[in-house]
Amino acid sequence: MFKFISFCLFLLFFTACSTKETNLKHLIKSQCEVYSLKSAQCLSQQELVQRLEPYQIIFIGDHHNEDDMHLHVANLIKKLSNTGVKVLFASEWFYPEDKKVLTAFAHKELNEKELLKKIEWEKRLKYNKYSSFKPMYEAIRETGGELYGINMPKIARKKISEQNLSAMSTEEFLFNQGLDINISVHKELIMPFLSHCHAPKKGESLQACQKRMYRVQVAWDSKWQKRVLNFLNIYKTMRNSLFLQELCILRQV
Repeated sequence: MFKFISFCLFLLFFTACSTKETNLKHLIKSQCEVYSLKSAQCLSQQELVQRLEPYQIIFIGDHHNEDDMHLHVANLIKKLSNTGVKVLFASEWFYPEDKKVLTAFAHKELNEKELLKKIEWEKRLKYNKYSSFKPMYEAIRETGGELYGINMPKIARKKISEQNLSAMSTEEFLFNQGLDINISVHKELIMPFLSHCHAPKKGESLQACQKRMYRVQVAWDSKWQKRVLNFLNIYKTMRNSLFLQELCILRQV
């Protein structure tokens, strides 16, 4: 019998999918292990694990290269495993096409050096140190969990960015045409982060660049949503847990 819980990296502490409390006063004490925005309370690690247990999907907001945060996530994976949960960790650093390599690594059929070589970590993620993320991946190996990739390949993002329709497959074309780029709440949340337009095309205005970047972001988020729903469909008959880490995780007992 399996127990399934999902974790996707934005640690929202359950505020996104639950009714928000009103009139809460927040006072974060320095000795807090974990602070809950939902209840305005300090929690112990054990209390956090107990509160996470009912959730199918857990979103963890990842701060890239924040070593302490990744150590906390690794510890959480181990504590969940101690309750009989098998954690399935879905990460933005990997693609679905990496599945065989990730499975072999999680099952200790590949070592760290072989993993990094096969997925070309230095080429793909040259600005992110593997050593920072290593504790989480090692926790998965130690506890018998699984690793999954949910990222959207660069070539797919490029086609959408350039609206290169002739280069798209039928599936890619239909996906591109179905993107909803007019969801006001999402746009209000994302657009401030796109104000800089780090890679404008020749002669492209700031507004045009932001619009192009936003479409790619919507594609990214939509693809993640589809992959998470696919995970849930696959494991719906099991009692599991999925971690999604901007990075993403699945959990299963």
